Parts: sequence; structure tokens; C-alpha cells
Amino acid sequence: MSNTPMNVLVTGAATGLGREVIRKLAAHGHSVVGLTNGSHNGSLVRADGAVPAFSNLSSKGEMKSVLKMAKADLLINLAGQEANIFPTKETPFAEAAQALDTGVAALLEAAQDSSVQRIVHVSMTALYGDSHGEPVDEDTPLRADDAIERAAIDAEERILNVPIPAWVLRAGTLYGPSDAGMKALQSILLSGRNVYFGNSHALRSWVYVSDLAEAVVRAAETDGPDQVVNVVDDQPTSAAEVVAHLATGLGLPVPSGVSVPAFMARYVLSPLQEKFLNSSHKVTNARAKSMLGWSPRYPNVRAGLDQVLMNWRAEG
Repeated sequence: MSNTPMNVLVTGAATGLGREVIRKLAAHGHSVVGLTNGSHNGSLVRADGAVPAFSNLSSKGEMKSVLKMAKADLLINLAGQEANIFPTKETPFAEAAQALDTGVAALLEAAQDSSVQRIVHVSMTALYGDSHGEPVDEDTPLRADDAIERAAIDAEERILNVPIPAWVLRAGTLYGPSDAGMKALQSILLSGRNVYFGNSHALRSWVYVSDLAEAVVRAAETDGPDQVVNVVDDQPTSAAEVVAHLATGLGLPVPSGVSVPAFMARYVLSPLQEKFLNSSHKVTNARAKSMLGWSPRYPNVRAGLDQVLMNWRAEG
């Protein structure tokens, strides 16, 4: 791993993941520019130790100017991860798909006309589809059933086909104290509304936000040819168990909701929510552990949710 300070551009800088990545990069002595929008988000990025840049991710010209201003050696693309969370009807799947489509295309065109020497791109393990509980690794074929997955697969292919060495990190379902999915669950549980939490046998792989950020920074500081690694915790868990543990931690009774009958699903869930709650895949993380020297601080969702709850209590 390299300890040489780098100039880094981070997209998605004001998200929970972006802020964790920036704080870790700054602590390691790197100079960071964070792409965001709005004065409030700019203040957050600045407080985390980066210089905010307000530009259109889908504009090659603007991205080229930002990369030049940042004198970027390294590009870290976190765009699209807003859709890689516990889904709600408000999850911005369409916006995330656009960021992965036009945003990645513009970034790569600009990067090839700049000083960028390496790329780290965060993708998602949802691209493996429903493996019906069978373990999957980085060599498992990808599949796309909807627009966000098609855009994510296309983004990976584009990144791995440019003449700039790249790390593609396929992240498990992302969660943390500030993400919209966890906050929506908190709100629903506190209101006493029913929760449709899917098939309790549908196990999927997750990753806590700070664990993913640690893997991103390790990849940023590791030289080498193109690599694809899964970044997930050690214990696949059902959405039902996530809801139950969160409810218990909030001092509430565990909801009695069950899987939504097929004939009712279309009325209460979006197609992407239904797919998330009822699909199953167990993703291996051995390659990330061996190649990055990484391991999750929160090895399962229960440990991570305890940290989420501690953060919420600290915030009042």
C-alpha cells in the first residue's frame, strides 16, 4: 500500500459514505476535493477536510475543469450508492441510474484527458441477482433486471475498459445512521405502522458505511492492475432480522408483518422493494480480505445496527 499523499476527487461527497471516505483520506494526509451541490452540503464537505466543488457530474467539460483544478491523481466515484440501501418508495433509483450512466461516461472522458492515474468505483452486489441462497463470488456472472442494475453493469464495464487502472468494489447493501433507508425504517417503527419485511429465509449481504469507506481508502492506496472485489460483512442476514433488531433496539415490539402475498405486492411495494425483500444471495468477501488486508469492523448487521442506534441516541 502507498503512503504517498495524493490529490483526490470524490463524487457523492456529502453522502454518508462520501463523508466517511473524505475524513479517512484527510486523516491519511491526502488532499481532497469533494463533488457536491448546495451550500449546506458544501459546508459539510469542508468540515470533513475537503474542498467542495459544485459541478454537474454529467458534464464532461465541467468534470474536466474540476479534475484539473484538483490536480487529481485519483478519482473515487461513489455516485449511485444512494440506491444501494434498504429501499423505500422514495429511494432515488432513477437519479442513481442516471448518475451511473451519463455521470460515469462524462467522468471517464474527462479522466482520460487529465492527470488521473487510478480510479476507485463503488458498485453493488445486487448485480449478482437472486442466487437462491447459494454463495457467489467475483467470478459469478452478473445480471440486470431493471434500469439501475443495467446502468451499474454498464458503468463497471466502461471503467474496466479505459486505460486507467481501476478498482471496482461491489458493496453489499449499505447501511448507517444517516442513510435514508435506516431513517425511513426508524420513522415507520416509531409511528407503529405495519412493516412488510419480506421472506425471512431471503438472506443477503450487507456492509456498514464505515467498513465500506475503509475498503475504499485501502483500494485508493493500493497500486496494481484492474481488480474487482466484493465488500460485504461476514454474515448474510434477512431484511426481516434487520427490522426486528432495529425495533428491539428502539424499545418497540417486533412488528408482526410477514411476506407480502404475491397478489398484494404490487399494491403495497414497488417492484424494486419486492425484489429486495424476497431475493437471496450470500456474497463472499475473501478476495477483499486477501487483496486489501481489509476485514469488517462490524462483521454482521446486528453489530452494525447497535452502532446505528448508539449514533441516534447521541443525536437525541
